[in-house]
Amino acid sequence: MIRKNIEELIEYQPSTMSKYQINNFVIGDKITLTKKLKQILLELNSRYTNYDILQIDLKEIVLKHKKLQRKLKKFQDSNEYKFELIQCKLERLEIKKRSLLKTINNTAFEIEVFEKDYETIFTDIDNLKSLLDDEMNEQDYWNNKFIKEAQIDIMTTGRIGKGVLDAIMVLSNENQSFIINNAVGQAALANNSIHSIEVSTLKQIKEHTP
Repeated sequence: MIRKNIEELIEYQPSTMSKYQINNFVIGDKITLTKKLKQILLELNSRYTNYDILQIDLKEIVLKHKKLQRKLKKFQDSNEYKFELIQCKLERLEIKKRSLLKTINNTAFEIEVFEKDYETIFTDIDNLKSLLDDEMNEQDYWNNKFIKEAQIDIMTTGRIGKGVLDAIMVLSNENQSFIINNAVGQAALANNSIHSIEVSTLKQIKEHTP
């Protein structure tokens, strides 16, 4: 009984990324429109291909199932061993079919989310190809990415880590200065904000402590 209840929940719950996860951690963390578009296209390209292949796999399973059904009738009265063996094969195909259908549904769900994001973000933009070719958007993305990573390093260790430094050292001096100055400034602002929250929270705790 408990397995049946659990299987119903498994069937109901997509074993895939949630809409929230896609919007905030796959698409949402892409700072520029160009990067968001490129990420959506990348994600959809792989899912379109997988979805088409899964549909072909499903057709193959259906055809194999029909073929085995014919064999099953053939040996129903003449050969008990072959009859039971074919039944086992049919049961195995049914399990594969259920699993495949779930994967198809999961893929379709993710495609729907990414396509919705595409429509929401890019419907009003006329020339998306020019957006993909915009190198300034590419530069803005990497600058902001390194600013964020350097800021986290400063806030957690007090200095920019070797990995981030190695990455930004290949950039122009102007870009290096822009990234470092912004990272230091944003880290200082964030630390001040966190400190203010800590002071306020501790004060509230003391006021409510007998």
